[in-house]
Formats: sequence, structure tokens, C-alpha cells
Amino acid sequence: MGRIINKVKRLKILIAGASGYIGSYICQEYDGKHNLFKLKYKNGNLKNDYITLDLTNKNEIKHFVKKSNKFDILIFLVGLAHKKGKDKDLKDFRILNKSTLVNLLSVLKKNKKTPSKIIFASTISVYGERMDKTRYYEDCLASPSSPYAKTKLESEKYLLENFNKKSWIFRFAPVYTKDFNVNIDRRTKLGRFYYKVGDGSKKLSLCHGSNIVKSISGVLNNKIPHGIYNISDKYNYTYNDLLSYVGSSNILPIPSILVNLIFYLGKISGNYFIKENSIKLLSSNVYSSKKIRNFI
Repeated sequence: MGRIINKVKRLKILIAGASGYIGSYICQEYDGKHNLFKLKYKNGNLKNDYITLDLTNKNEIKHFVKKSNKFDILIFLVGLAHKKGKDKDLKDFRILNKSTLVNLLSVLKKNKKTPSKIIFASTISVYGERMDKTRYYEDCLASPSSPYAKTKLESEKYLLENFNKKSWIFRFAPVYTKDFNVNIDRRTKLGRFYYKVGDGSKKLSLCHGSNIVKSISGVLNNKIPHGIYNISDKYNYTYNDLLSYVGSSNILPIPSILVNLIFYLGKISGNYFIKENSIKLLSSNVYSSKKIRNFI
């Protein structure tokens, strides 16, 4: 008798925001394993298998949906990367972080083509940054301060109210891979110089791209119930760990009192980027991924 081979079902996966760094990383993992439909916002020097679609334009979405068959999975990665914004920017952030999601899903639903599963890329920033809190779980109160985080939370609420049993909301800790160290560099370098605040012992969570892929695979393979999940590395890091990872030398010591001053200046001016990053440097910020690790 011949050997029985269990074939993995090829899924039709629509990836919105496929041309971003996380999107490209995910596409690289699943290319050839599933049927990928990769959406990007603008034309550029990308491969021909990307589909240009403006998700702020409902007419474009209607045209795309009408000529497409139903997708099994939607992975939604659209958002403003590495920007927090100010209060006056809230409307612009809402257009990109929420309206794009609402536009796409409303048209899919109207055409009876809502995917069976929706994976939404959110952020640990929805919890808000606090000096007096060091560890965050999924049931912690969400209290975002920046327009970026506020509109991500609005999108989460939209999914829970309209597609609850179809939605997997992933709150990413700062993402990194071997080839993408922006979130590590900003915590270890000022220009050409390495630095650390205080003794460098404060702890933080990061998320390697492989943990995102592993979590998505858990959804594709029906191992993870719908719901909200923090996505982060199993282990937490100190700033000294990060400096060791990047092979730093000649580290510039920065007194905590100076960063405290910068924090208050950011608070007074309403600059969320300065305010939130100062909190991250002055206090431990750990985002546990224990919940999702119970399933994968």
C-alpha cells in the first residue's frame, strides 16, 4: 500500500498592506503555500503579482470585489508605520487606520464575500503608556493617547461589533527581524552613537517577525479561537540586552533626570512620539503573549 500524504489545503488569502515590511515578510513565508492576493496602495518597483488598490476609494474597492471570488482569509496590515501624530491629525489617522478597514469589509459583506477569518494587525500602544504600570495583558484597560493608537482601537471595536466571531486581533509589540532593526535602533542609537538611559535595566517586549507568522499559521490551522491577542517574544529584554545584541561600543550614558525633562516637554507640547518614547525609556513595559502561547 502506498504512503498516505496529508495535503495542506491551499487557502485564498487577501493581504491588505502587503508591500509594507511586515506584509512583505508574511508574503515571503506563505508564497507557494497558499494563493496570495497582495494589495498595495501605490504603484512602485514591486513584483507584478501585487494589486494596486486605494482602500480610501469605495468605487475602486467595489470594482475589485465584484471581479474577485470570495477569499478565505483577510490579513489587514494597513496603517501609518512609526508615526504617532498629534490631536489635530486624528481625522487623517482615522481615514487610514479605520476607514480603509470599514470600506473594504463593508463592500465584501454587501457582495456576500466576507472572508471566513479576519486577522487584524493592531498595536500594544492601545493600552497607553504609563509610568506606574509595567506589565500588560489582553484584559487590561485600553487607554490610548496618540491618534495612531486611538484609531487602531476604534478599528478593533468595529471588528468586535460587526465581525466578532470572524476576527483575530493581534496587538504587536515593536517588530524586528534580522533585516529590520528600526525598533531596536531607536532604542539604542542617537545618530551614530549608542546610548542607554540610567543603568539600562528597564525591561521591554519585542516581537520577532517569526512570531507573527507562527500566530497567523495558528489561525489558518484552526488552533486559535477568535479574540484579542498580544504578539511578542516569549522572553523580555533589558536595554542592556539590546545593546549587546547590536554589538554596541562606547555607549553614551544618559541620566534619567534628563529624559524625565524631555518627557514633560513632550507632555506639555502634545508630542506623543516624545512622550511615549520617554516613558518607554524610563519604565519597564512588558506585553505578555502567554494567552496565544496556550494554543501554539
